[in-house]
Amino acid sequence: MANKTKSAANIRSIAISYATYSTSGGRARALNSAKLTDAGFTDDIFGVGSFLAKQVDLTDASIWIIGSDPAVADYTATLPAVVGFRNSDNVYTVSDDWVNGVPIGYDFAIGISGNAPTSTTPLTWTRGMDVRTGTWGRNTPWGLGGHIAFLDGHVQFYTELGTEDGQLVNPTTGQQTVRMSDIYTSEQIKEAPTYSPGG
Repeated sequence: MANKTKSAANIRSIAISYATYSTSGGRARALNSAKLTDAGFTDDIFGVGSFLAKQVDLTDASIWIIGSDPAVADYTATLPAVVGFRNSDNVYTVSDDWVNGVPIGYDFAIGISGNAPTSTTPLTWTRGMDVRTGTWGRNTPWGLGGHIAFLDGHVQFYTELGTEDGQLVNPTTGQQTVRMSDIYTSEQIKEAPTYSPGG
């Protein structure tokens, strides 16, 4: 329960950091693949983390890692302390430890419309959700279920998504859905590295 509480706080921090970026400058801005690559970052979950670290100082790498995740126990390299840092000249550099393979605990969606409803549009969620069914498997951080942080920053834990929850809404049809794939294309979803027990 303590780990879930900490994870909920961490995923909320990610969502709020994105909201800070998105609403700064007086108009809604969306993070997309072009902005990631134009900033010199990879078009994946590591690029998202690097982008938010540079733009809004979300530099603590532990926010992206769920300590009780079995992927963390199997990770043999050094876990990063920071995503990146600024030198004395205010130049941002990605940490050498923030590399593909670090057991990131969350998936993230980019390219979200500035007009999307904030309370029903998911931004980031516990890794390993099947985007077609709204369920998490046993090899995910909580062994079933996960958190979702929405655009407005609120966080909810679900054992699995059900239409009766009324949380996810297809922005095109306005219909309730349990499928993340009804909301985002596969290119928009930046997934954490795949975890295989013992591998």
